[in-house]
Amino acid sequence: MSDAELRTLDREELSGPAEERDSVLSVTALGLLRDLGASAVGVYLLVPEANALRAALVAVSSTGMGATEEIPLTDDIFPSAYAYRTGEVRIGSSNDILERYPGLSVLIPFTYTVAAAPLLHGDRVLGTVTAYWLDERAEAAMDTGLLARGTHRLAARLSELARDGASLVPPRIPRVVSGAPPRRGAASASVLFHLHRLAVLLKDAPSTEAAAGAAIERMVSGFGARAAAIALTDADRLVVAGSYGCAREYLKSLGGARLNSSFPEALALARSRHLVYPPADPRTRDRWADEEEGLRCSWLILPLTAGGRAVGTCSLGFTGAGLLKEPLAMSGLSSMLSHTLERTKLNGARYALAEHLQEALLPRNLPQPPGVVSVNRYRPAVAGIELGGDWYDVIESADGGLGMVIGDVEGHSAEAAVVMGQLRSAVRAYATEGHGPADVLARTNVLLAGLHTGVFATCCCLWLDPDTGAARLATAGHPLPLLRTPDGEFLRTGPVAGPPLGVTGDATYEETRLTLPVGTVIALYTDGLAGPGEDLTVDAFEAALKRSGPELEGLADHLVADADRLPARRCDDRALLLVRYEGLPRLVEPNVHELRIHRRDMQGARLARHLLREWLGDWRLAETADEAELLMSEVVTNGIVHGDSDVSICVRKYPAYLRVEVRDSDPRPAHAVATPRAEDQEEGGRGLLIVTTLAAAWGNSPAGRGKTVWFELPLGD
Repeated sequence: MSDAELRTLDREELSGPAEERDSVLSVTALGLLRDLGASAVGVYLLVPEANALRAALVAVSSTGMGATEEIPLTDDIFPSAYAYRTGEVRIGSSNDILERYPGLSVLIPFTYTVAAAPLLHGDRVLGTVTAYWLDERAEAAMDTGLLARGTHRLAARLSELARDGASLVPPRIPRVVSGAPPRRGAASASVLFHLHRLAVLLKDAPSTEAAAGAAIERMVSGFGARAAAIALTDADRLVVAGSYGCAREYLKSLGGARLNSSFPEALALARSRHLVYPPADPRTRDRWADEEEGLRCSWLILPLTAGGRAVGTCSLGFTGAGLLKEPLAMSGLSSMLSHTLERTKLNGARYALAEHLQEALLPRNLPQPPGVVSVNRYRPAVAGIELGGDWYDVIESADGGLGMVIGDVEGHSAEAAVVMGQLRSAVRAYATEGHGPADVLARTNVLLAGLHTGVFATCCCLWLDPDTGAARLATAGHPLPLLRTPDGEFLRTGPVAGPPLGVTGDATYEETRLTLPVGTVIALYTDGLAGPGEDLTVDAFEAALKRSGPELEGLADHLVADADRLPARRCDDRALLLVRYEGLPRLVEPNVHELRIHRRDMQGARLARHLLREWLGDWRLAETADEAELLMSEVVTNGIVHGDSDVSICVRKYPAYLRVEVRDSDPRPAHAVATPRAEDQEEGGRGLLIVTTLAAAWGNSPAGRGKTVWFELPLGD
């Protein structure tokens, strides 16, 4: 949740109708908790966009446990969903719910009974009131009539408050009230509730940013902090991982504070204990962004350590007692954050290393010879941090031919990545020697079998002669490519797939010959794009093509996005190579120009502008030169300044439009922004805003080791 959203929530909670609404919810829930002898009672209101009920307020007993925060309306196994849909009281058991949703056991790790009654007023259902008992209670022992009557009265009162302007949209995090007096030295039930929920969230946090965000949201909305900042250690300094409600000057001081300094966070780490600074302490004054005269924060600073290592700090500002009177809660919060941030920080470093190594093994840029256009995509698996074995390549031969390769090494490990690099090099070497696709696969198979790696790989090779359109195809256990002609037909490829590489050293492979019409699109892919053991279907390809149009970059984006939406496919790497055969090179070559600018060559943009004007003059398109030169200059400058790599430029003239493509090795997307921020490290700026305004079409597409930023300008008759 953003700072703006949290501030809006704070203002809403302090406003009159909302405050009265929460008072009514609190009185009702606490009364039912007491009268029903329940462990928890939650008041759930509708979240329309999520098709779910979310707890607006939860009353809990001394355990601080016993209620879920959000309930889907899509399954009547949940009594609340049934009660909301039918308007009837419903009783259920955790045994039934957990049989279908075993993952929910971490939320309430006890056997429990549930009863839900609808918040029904007239013909409108506002939500439900749901009671939880941490035992298997017989239906006869429950006073469902009492629950229904209390719910009916609450529904009428909520309707009145809604007419007076109170919102019936539940907050992202419920308000929690305790029905039991606090025990001396023990954490309050409401704090236990939020600590437990935070522990569940942190357990599954995929990144440091996600963990810091979840913790700050819970500390603000659950624990009542008015300001919060989480900082991580980086060598001998601190870096800010997330914050809310903090003054800008404080965050600037926190980010970069030395661990051996007298800064409060550095002292907490040095002393390995939490520190409390009262409102009048000058060392923490002016940290709260909303600090006013007469209203200042007390600051609690928690050192975060794991295994004796300093992980970071958590700083909280309270205008009341907050967690300052909850030593056990402070200890629990510190421990949870420490171990989670240590895990996500380590995983992040490992993932970055794996990602960089994976990218280094893939081609930096694909060749774009006259007569052929190629684009590629690579997406690592989202599950885990191991390396994948998918690869692709486009190989130019000395006789003008073009080889297209796609492959997939089994497994996700460093060994798979190493084998992938060996196979890619071997295929490239054999193809460059002039061997056909079947011979390349046979020789590569002998090599892999002789390495005794214990893994196998699939591979598909397609050789194209751009002068004639003649193609040769062979595959080693890999899905065949889709070949779509310009009239919408799909060519039958039909070679018998040979065994995967590495299965047996004496395998042979068949080769199929065919002729590709000009305009044919070739799609080579790994099974992460289509599904394990499946082929990319004609229907899926046509659906993506219908949304993208003939532009290959857009088609590649849609094919990958379609795979991203299916969880089963996201567990595997996805590689895609799209190639369009555009015609005989001797006819197309005059309409294609390329330029390579070396890394950090700031004179490269000037050279590119000069050459572009020459090319457009040769094409008798001088009237387009000023606009094209301006746009290309902006894109090339962004690539040189932000990409920190060599930049490749390809300019193509088509009958109806001019297309300029700029490739660099920075995978971060380019964004057009009106006012670039100094701290924004993503590529882009006002230059790309010019591109957005003047180009007929433009886009940027991550592709393997980098990205392509392209734009098109229409040409006159």
